[in-house]
Amino acid sequence: MIGVTFEEGLQEQAATLALQLDLSLVDDPARFQYGLRLTPQGLDIVDLHKKQRPIRVDFHQLNEDRSGGDLIKAVNTRMHKTVLDATGGLGRDAFMLAKAGCQVILMEKNPIIHALLQDGLARAQDLEAVQRMTLIHADSLIAMPDYTPEVIYLDPMYPARKKDALPKLEMQVFHALLGAEQNEQELLQVALNQARKRVVVKRPIHAPVILPTGLQFKGKTTRFDVYLK
Repeated sequence: MIGVTFEEGLQEQAATLALQLDLSLVDDPARFQYGLRLTPQGLDIVDLHKKQRPIRVDFHQLNEDRSGGDLIKAVNTRMHKTVLDATGGLGRDAFMLAKAGCQVILMEKNPIIHALLQDGLARAQDLEAVQRMTLIHADSLIAMPDYTPEVIYLDPMYPARKKDALPKLEMQVFHALLGAEQNEQELLQVALNQARKRVVVKRPIHAPVILPTGLQFKGKTTRFDVYLK
């Protein structure tokens, strides 16, 4: 499904990466749908059969992004400064929270996505926000009980809608690597046990709530359900 590919001159590093992640080097693209590609600019994921924009963690680009207002309000970054992002993904929301002044711990259990995050953080050490981000390779259901932050943030994988058109590359890859669903209710229950102040859950705007809540922040396509402690 996914193998390690590389640009010229990086074969030795690619072989080491493949060994670390227990992946094969791409020898025949017909055998693989996606490639974890090592380039002089860092790691990305490419579709080996379609021309689509690669998936890359680029915090310098995110640093120019002025969005994230609803997320900032839902977490209430003026009051809360320690956040555990239990579903790290590509780190976009965690970066926005760090940029707002929070100390953020990201948990990511998938080794390939973790590698993308690790690479992105290493390339952005000059950014003040990145200095406030700590990445942990862990299953959050197992690791969360060791932490008691003010806020726990969740962005669980939502089932793909049944449409003829496939979702964009990022969603295709995430569903391929993580599966279509996570145990959302169990994840939320553990978070509610550990967070000192609140739990914030990101959801598609029309998705059902995981557990009833009276506080929501809604955008055009996304909402944040807030559970106060």
